Amino acid sequence: MKIGLVGLVYDNNYGDNIIYQSVYNYLKKNNNVKILPIDLYCRKKFNDRIKVNLIKRIILCVLWCFKHIFRNEKFLFKCDIIKMKLLYKKGYKKSLKTCDKVIFYGGGMIKFKQQKELVPCENIVVDVCNRYGIKIMFNSVGIEGYDSSSYYCIRLKKLLNNDCVNVITTRDNLSVLNNCYISKKSIITSLVGDSALMISESYNIQNSTRGYVGINVIREDIFEDYNNNINSQQYRLFLEETINKLLELGEKPLLYTNGLKADSNLLFELVNKYNIEYRIPQNPNELLEIISSLKYNYASRLHSSIISFSFNIPTCSIVWNDKILMFYSLTKNEDNIVDISKKYDFFVPKTNFEQNNELINLTKKYLDIFLKI
Repeated sequence: MKIGLVGLVYDNNYGDNIIYQSVYNYLKKNNNVKILPIDLYCRKKFNDRIKVNLIKRIILCVLWCFKHIFRNEKFLFKCDIIKMKLLYKKGYKKSLKTCDKVIFYGGGMIKFKQQKELVPCENIVVDVCNRYGIKIMFNSVGIEGYDSSSYYCIRLKKLLNNDCVNVITTRDNLSVLNNCYISKKSIITSLVGDSALMISESYNIQNSTRGYVGINVIREDIFEDYNNNINSQQYRLFLEETINKLLELGEKPLLYTNGLKADSNLLFELVNKYNIEYRIPQNPNELLEIISSLKYNYASRLHSSIISFSFNIPTCSIVWNDKILMFYSLTKNEDNIVDISKKYDFFVPKTNFEQNNELINLTKKYLDIFLKI
């Protein structure tokens, strides 16, 4: 059996690739399967860019102009569909037609506000799979919410109920999935753990000394993108207070990112101000090495928390969107989230890892169910 694993395989936010590795390693270890990585932007490696000829460039420029003149969402979606077909459909078709089954392996695949261009990409993949009779699973996906007034959300609902979709599991919001998105009764759904919780099973990284305390840094403007009540000044204050408290305790702070270049700007400002250690991972394995070596961790990005949980690293996180809140709730660690928009007290995280195995087993259970369909 050949399985296509679809997602943001070669994204420079290395959390997405670590999800891919987790699912890949589990499937290879426990099943006689061949696996084909299929990146939604048709990248074949990190920092890859698809080549676009002159005619396609002209068409893309025209579409870009249309999108900035006409703001109707249905029209915008049609422009995006044309764009993604122009760029990626040939690559999707070439890869997908060789597969027996397809798994969207995880991450924020059910989203229509941020990275809404993923919706037409997913739409094309599902259409190609439907044409070739290829069964699909959405595995441990994040759900951004539901809005019946959003045309992108409506199209998401339509593709999730396609005849070729058999199983959908989510890492966070099962009630929204069942009550708002799913109308086809034959689709199997469940709440499971994020697949990256499995990563420590594949990478037995031994660290006899865990000396550094991690501080995971994210780009400052992300809070504005998500329209929440946190601003960049509050985030800077949180980071600086955390650094100062750790230094007072005689700890060794280590600033690091999850790989995205945009996250590094603030990191370098803090490094210059406090003259402390930092690491910027150059690949997913370096991110695993950084996090697995920590004594404990102050996270900002979701997968900094999830990878820490996988390696049993005590962790807390600022909460700037629902996915972080739901992860800490699902793992019964609500006390380890920090709302920096309000008054808070510094604390050293103590984490409950008791839910890890149960969530991992659920993830594996439904992957196995899909393979048998």
